Amino acid sequence: SGAHREPMEVEAPAPQSWMLGWGARLRSLMPHDLRFAKEEEQTYKESLREPLTLAVGAMAALFIPGLMIIIVPSYIEEATREDKPFSWSLADPRSYLYFTHMSIAGVGLVMLLVCAMRRRLVGFNVEASMVAVLTYIVLVSPMANYWYNALAFGKNPQDVWMHDNRDGEMTTWVCIDAVVTTCCLFVPIRTCILWVIPLAACSSFATFSLALGSPFPRNLRVNIAMLVCMNVFSFVGARQHEEHLRDKWRAQRKLREQARELVDGSLFNKGMEAFCGVVCDFMVHLSADLRILSADTMRDAYLGEPLEGKLLTAVIADHEVDRLWDLVHRAESSQSMESSPLWFALSSGVVQAQVAVLATGCSTPSFLVAVKLDEGVQHSKSDSDEEHELIEVPLREGLPRIDEDAVSVPPSIVSTSASGRCFQEVERAFRSGMQAEGDAAEAIDRLAAMGEKEHWLIGSAQLRMSLGPLVGSGGFGIVVAAELRGTRVAVKLAKDASSALKARSLVGMANELRILRQVRHPNIVLFFGACMEPSTSE
Repeated sequence: SGAHREPMEVEAPAPQSWMLGWGARLRSLMPHDLRFAKEEEQTYKESLREPLTLAVGAMAALFIPGLMIIIVPSYIEEATREDKPFSWSLADPRSYLYFTHMSIAGVGLVMLLVCAMRRRLVGFNVEASMVAVLTYIVLVSPMANYWYNALAFGKNPQDVWMHDNRDGEMTTWVCIDAVVTTCCLFVPIRTCILWVIPLAACSSFATFSLALGSPFPRNLRVNIAMLVCMNVFSFVGARQHEEHLRDKWRAQRKLREQARELVDGSLFNKGMEAFCGVVCDFMVHLSADLRILSADTMRDAYLGEPLEGKLLTAVIADHEVDRLWDLVHRAESSQSMESSPLWFALSSGVVQAQVAVLATGCSTPSFLVAVKLDEGVQHSKSDSDEEHELIEVPLREGLPRIDEDAVSVPPSIVSTSASGRCFQEVERAFRSGMQAEGDAAEAIDRLAAMGEKEHWLIGSAQLRMSLGPLVGSGGFGIVVAAELRGTRVAVKLAKDASSALKARSLVGMANELRILRQVRHPNIVLFFGACMEPSTSE
């Protein structure tokens, strides 16, 4: 009873969740702006120019004949009546009605003219012009009504017109709604400017109906409300349709840009491959994370293993990975080719190479890498020569065994090309016998120069010959196993026999070289190159 009580803290009432929710609901009902950024919006607007003019032309082509069907019979009827024949006069309300009809028909002809001359009207704002024209049509349409026309001049419609014109109000209502609906659902006008047409239509009809009076007063509010509802629904449908059109246009534009990027990237890649194929050993296509994208037999032969789908860092020495990434970043920022020496960790040892990286600017491939291995700069994994196990490859069933020297038997093919003449000189030098050592050495020297130019000449220091048994033997040559830059290869050598036999063997091998350097086939062993020694004619 006498205990001290702590004063109670009264919390402020939290705002009702429904109050916060109404604000969000009201904001969600507000239409968002469909327009793109300024430059993209201008491009989108230009893309609508052609379909807009065609749609407006088609609308006018249908609208003008319908208007003529209404005007001509009425004009003939009023001009030939006996009591009050029509004649053009400022005091006659009928003159203003027919003038309004003629102005609407003239506007339709302007629409057709714009459609016909759309390709010549460069810089002409077709969209704004067509909105202005269609707005004029819905604004003056009530003035083209027989009932409202007479009342506007303070006269009784029954005294002005020969026929009963009370049904003309509904005709005007239908015509205005038809124009608005056609503009919203058929003519590709952006809703940021289209709203002017339905607003003008509702305002014009409501103003004439309320100010001058309706022939059916009990239906006045219903007619106005129905016209407003129809126009609002048409405009909402036009807005939703435009949203879909914009999404479709942007998606198609992105696809076209990607297609151009792929084409440009493909042509660029082919050009770079052709250039780098002359000065480099192989090319590598990389993704943004330095993953090797394409298969390449020559590249895999140099690096000693298939690398498609693997990271390039897998064949780079560990201490060189950061330098590789730095090289890639420099190429990406400078948008030009950047090069640096790097060490490759291959199966045969650690080899230094000159690496050039170029950012393509495309998504695939992101980078082109050209590699030129430095000959003679290599740290072998083992100082001892290791004997390689030779694998016996069985023949496919049904294929005959061909003698090793069978390809050397046929004579060489006559050619008038520079390379063909070079091989013919080598053949003549060898067939003349080994007595003319100077001629043979000179012919081999020219052949070696051609091999260096065509990138199939291999230095003998690059080959590590196996000490195992022979792979094969023929009448004039033997085949032994070897290793070239970490890749197992088969090497064919001329038998060390008499001068005549050696000359014939070298002629056959020259013919093989001439053919294999240009042949690529799944059933033919891949040709890497040849070793030549002009001093010993080998």
